[in-house]
Amino acid sequence: MALKFNVVLTMIISFTMSCDKNEPNSQDNELTDITWILFKYFDETGGMNTIIPEENEYYSINFNNSGEINAHDACNDCTGSFEVLNSNSVDITGMSCTEIACLGSQFLFPLNGEFLFQFDNDTLALTPSEIQRVFYFVQE
Repeated sequence: MALKFNVVLTMIISFTMSCDKNEPNSQDNELTDITWILFKYFDETGGMNTIIPEENEYYSINFNNSGEINAHDACNDCTGSFEVLNSNSVDITGMSCTEIACLGSQFLFPLNGEFLFQFDNDTLALTPSEIQRVFYFVQE
């Protein structure tokens, strides 16, 4: 399973490294002011996992043009800051969430640090640089 994840991660990194860093960054416009809904994730321990929220729960993120990120993790609201570092990387800092106890609240809490991002049609893939996991979001 780790081999499959490493192949996917290598493909993402290879694709993003082939982008010309001197071109104007248009992807951050695709990233910002859109509500992104988490629908699946991949990790090395469990492979591809589809997110099935409990009733009245959902997982979303929104990168605002002002540099603020807002997220909803099942029954908790989260906020923090972000900076687009280049055409395929974003740094999320200061993410904090309310602490309402609910079963599904586990996916968005680790959203701190540098992430690679990639678009495929209306899908956003976020890959933490330190954790072998990929989060997949679709536009709301």
